[in-house]
Amino acid sequence: MQKYELKKLWGNKRQLLFQSLNLAMIVFSALMIWKSLMVFTESESPVVVVLSGSMEPAFQRGDILFLNNHDHPIRVGEIVVFKVKDRDIPIVHRVTKVHEKYVAPTAQSVGRRLLTLACAGRTARWSC
Repeated sequence: MQKYELKKLWGNKRQLLFQSLNLAMIVFSALMIWKSLMVFTESESPVVVVLSGSMEPAFQRGDILFLNNHDHPIRVGEIVVFKVKDRDIPIVHRVTKVHEKYVAPTAQSVGRRLLTLACAGRTARWSC
């Protein structure tokens, strides 16, 4: 049945072109939204998915965190996301103490939690 539908679509060049343009518009719209979020939040990764249970009960596995990286001092209790050298997955932690003498390089900082969508990222780990 699928082969018949594909042959039918291939035979109708106008419909194939229309479907291809629709797919391209969806992909480019997603890229534009992502780049807009990067500019607005000043973060290289404005959206992250919580992949481990280390932040429970505050965040469950599969929660999506929207981040910002605006310049204001980090306070105790804030949720921060940062990268560790040689690791692909960003780390999510709650600030328990602020050391005035040590300032982490901005290249390590991904951002601070702005908004959380519970279980919205379950497709990243296939269940919630």
